[in-house]
Amino acid sequence: MWQFGFPSLTWGFLLVVAPLLIHLIQLLRHRRIKWAAMDFLLESYRRRRTWVWLRQFLLLASRMAAMALLILLLAQWMPQSGLLGRWSGASSHHYILLDDSFSMTERGSGRPSAFELALSSIQQICQPSNNDASVRRVTLLRFSRAQQAAGRLPAAEQVQQIADLNGQRIDVQFEKVWEEVRRGLVPSQYASQPLAALELVRQLVADEPHTTNLVHVVSDFRRFPWENPADLRNALAQLQAAGAQIEFIHCARQALPNLAISYMAPEPGPRAAGVPLFVRIDVTNYSEQPARNVQLRVRSRFFDSSAPAAPGQSEGVVEDLPVELIDVIPPGQTASRRVQVHFPQTGMHAVEAFLPEDAVAADNRRWCVIEFLDGEPILVVDGDAQQRHAFYLEAIFQPGTLARTGVQPVTKPVEYLRDVPPEELARYASIYLLDVPRLDERSVAKLEQFVSDGGGLAVFVGPNVDPKFYTQRLYRDGDGLLPLALEQQELMPPEVEGEPDVNVDLVDHPIFKDLLAGRNPLIRLIRVERYFAPPAGWRPAEGSTVRLIAQLRSRHPFLVEKSFGSGRVVLCTSTYAPLWNDMVLGPNALLALQLQAYLAQGRRRQPEFRVGDELLVERPANDYLPQVQWVLPDSNGIPRRVVQAQWDAPSDAQGWARTALANGTGSGNTGNSGIYEVWLYRVDGALDVRRFAVNVDPRESDMTLVAMRPLLEGLAPARIEWRYADQAAWLAWNPTRLPPQTGLWVLLLVLLMAEQLLAYATSYHPPQGSRL
Repeated sequence: MWQFGFPSLTWGFLLVVAPLLIHLIQLLRHRRIKWAAMDFLLESYRRRRTWVWLRQFLLLASRMAAMALLILLLAQWMPQSGLLGRWSGASSHHYILLDDSFSMTERGSGRPSAFELALSSIQQICQPSNNDASVRRVTLLRFSRAQQAAGRLPAAEQVQQIADLNGQRIDVQFEKVWEEVRRGLVPSQYASQPLAALELVRQLVADEPHTTNLVHVVSDFRRFPWENPADLRNALAQLQAAGAQIEFIHCARQALPNLAISYMAPEPGPRAAGVPLFVRIDVTNYSEQPARNVQLRVRSRFFDSSAPAAPGQSEGVVEDLPVELIDVIPPGQTASRRVQVHFPQTGMHAVEAFLPEDAVAADNRRWCVIEFLDGEPILVVDGDAQQRHAFYLEAIFQPGTLARTGVQPVTKPVEYLRDVPPEELARYASIYLLDVPRLDERSVAKLEQFVSDGGGLAVFVGPNVDPKFYTQRLYRDGDGLLPLALEQQELMPPEVEGEPDVNVDLVDHPIFKDLLAGRNPLIRLIRVERYFAPPAGWRPAEGSTVRLIAQLRSRHPFLVEKSFGSGRVVLCTSTYAPLWNDMVLGPNALLALQLQAYLAQGRRRQPEFRVGDELLVERPANDYLPQVQWVLPDSNGIPRRVVQAQWDAPSDAQGWARTALANGTGSGNTGNSGIYEVWLYRVDGALDVRRFAVNVDPRESDMTLVAMRPLLEGLAPARIEWRYADQAAWLAWNPTRLPPQTGLWVLLLVLLMAEQLLAYATSYHPPQGSRL
């Protein structure tokens, strides 16, 4: 608190009592004079004595205070807090929080990008002052780095690691330092939020209570993440309560039109080598005007696993697919396109989509990595003695050598479920129970675990089914696998002209999407003679995951589905083989493929990684050599840069080791979009290469600006100033840039003027023109 440039001069504070001594000496010089009119004067003095004493006391106090201020000025007192500190050339600290998310790369024709305006604004804030005695420092933090390092270390250590400028003094040498730092400042591909940076700065400000702390948030203030700033409100209020002044610097005056590839993933279907697969691509128009004649280009990358190159040396065999032309995308809407890809061999292959260049480049490209296997195994358990149901199912999925569906049915007896290890059962994408009479408790438990872990289960009933067992053990009052209880077999009522036996118009379900095309869809031609009915008055319970997806003409359910854990169960109340219906004699092939695609979605969940996410691989430690190599993408998204790594020590008794590419701030992180690889080496000499597609967060592609006035009102009680980056700084006339001791000089001048006024008021002044 009490810091002086010349501490030895503080002995001068003894002179503060000089006015008091002079006053006391003057009292000793008073003389008593007898005068006849004194009684009248004494009476007047008694009435005004209090007021006279008060003016004399104030006069004496002002002279002593002026003397004290003069000593403070001579000793060069440097106040460290309060208003005097701000007006007396004391130290100040500028904390600049820079938004480096990829929306800051928005660039219009012939004008700088938002990020370039942000850097110019920072340079304006950090102009050196002519005040040599004041100490001004600056700390520069990027949103992305603060978000990556959040919570890992104490605040001071975090800043030391991630700050581009850490308490750097702003002096005549600062320009050279800034030019070097500026060359390394580039926008990231993160969808960064300011919360982590604000929290970090709050801790730093709290540790500097005697410094003038100025926090500048430099951003483009888009809809994400500023539209609903509930968490930011608390962080800013705490920051201001810690003693900081806050300024928002807006780097974008208007939102430019922007197109982005917001989604890309394979559609449901077997992912088998040699089997075509559709990939869905979404293009979103983030603007207020329709986008016309949009060209969507797609290419596939085939990586030959039989002859792998060295890490970082292969970009795969590239095939450009036909250009998809999108006629128009309305404002704020999304257009979807399906492209078909085909890879002749197993392995992890990639699909890339890209758009023409526009205001923001980072979201014009998107990648998708798909693993293709030899086939998709499914387990078929047929309870019919003649295996008639399995025969028709196998005929659909394995029609012959000239056609390939990618689905590999494996038929097993009922006892197989009892004896199979859970890990072997987990290799199947889905399980089909066809007219199975009963199951033992172990089989039921394994089925429940299988579906709960993401597997699909299809149940077709028949004459061998025990409805009591299905109801008591598989339905289990709604807690089991089945979506409904089974009562008894019933016959379909007589036909009604114009009304199909099976009604699939209840919901828009993916199982029937390709069967409803045309004026007379094939699904309406199915004939059903017998089925199992549920209890009278059955309806799906509200709030449950049970859904009726196909209904019989008798108003009883035909197909019902239920979510169970991460998987799905579909129950058909009739047979698969043409015993009670002719379904397999009609559109069975398409229906079976769509059903299998729907059931297997839990097993085919496409992992989605965004920039900054952790990439993790776990393997049995005893099966692999210690060497691990991560390959990071270059600016074109192709894996080129090799980073050496090691397996972490096994963390459990089973000996599983892991290697991860985390979202840290080092060179080995997921800070760029593109294709990532990890090369693992088995002890038997085999090579295990895994690939990942990392993409930008599509929320950051929305260029819509938030309205600043409502935003600031929503951030109350924090008081925040704001301006555009190309406007003069509100702190341009900054008290910390004034000459040293300005505040004390001003205060001394005020005291001297007050002393003169008090001296005049306490002294005697005869009226003008009077004679003594």
